[in-house]
Amino acid sequence: MDNTINLTVEEIASSQLDTVERLARQIWPRCYATISSPEQIEYMLRWMYSADQLRKDHSEGVTFLQLLRQSEPIGFVAWGPYPNSTSTTCKLHKLYLLPEYHGQGWGTRLLTAAMDQARQRGFARMLLNVNKQNTAAIAVYRRHGFSVREALVVDIGQGFVMDDFVMETPLTPGAHMPHENLADTLFARRNPDVSLANFADLLDRLTWTIQGGEDEIEAARARWLAGDDEEKVEIALLMDERFPYETKTDMDRELARIAAKWPRLGTLCKRTIRQWEQQPED
Repeated sequence: MDNTINLTVEEIASSQLDTVERLARQIWPRCYATISSPEQIEYMLRWMYSADQLRKDHSEGVTFLQLLRQSEPIGFVAWGPYPNSTSTTCKLHKLYLLPEYHGQGWGTRLLTAAMDQARQRGFARMLLNVNKQNTAAIAVYRRHGFSVREALVVDIGQGFVMDDFVMETPLTPGAHMPHENLADTLFARRNPDVSLANFADLLDRLTWTIQGGEDEIEAARARWLAGDDEEKVEIALLMDERFPYETKTDMDRELARIAAKWPRLGTLCKRTIRQWEQQPED
């Protein structure tokens, strides 16, 4: 029998927010076990999923939706107006599904429900934060039109940080985010006779020869490095105009991941590390 027949998405009332806390406490320790320490997971659960915080979020306009399987909650999503931004920008705050239901497209039910609801309420753009190491979630968001806007590290207290990508997508049909277009368009139209090294050099030059090029191309570079297209990863590693990572810790972790996935790119990863180490000290 097709279990998706029994799936429904419903809005969560303020009196039902304990469902969100209960699911989060089931999901987080399992989904973040290889990304964050147990201490950070507990700290963030107390901070973000306490009854008081969830009620505060709800009162400030955050909408909570739950996915029900045979009337049993198995996941949730939360979205709302983006703080300190335009009235047409919203933020996806939370999207979680019990791990035993991963890989069946059920999380997509929640994501598309939130995007559709935001679109119906007049929002034109949706942003989200996602941990840089959460590659499965990043892949899902990419499939639904999200692209990396920037990388950031946020101190959240008690010695913990959130090491995230900010991703965004347009909600208006046919629209696109300005920053995601140039590098991808050039890659799609590049002459196959042009080497990847020469293409990387072209992108380096464009970062300072066109207005807004630095932010636009660096955002694409960050997205490529975190992605699954081997040629794009190689081009991003070949670029020299700026270092693609903010700290050596970030760089070592991400380059180790790339070298493990594509051993032939290990030499380029080592090259990037040498370039970092050869920087003149301030």
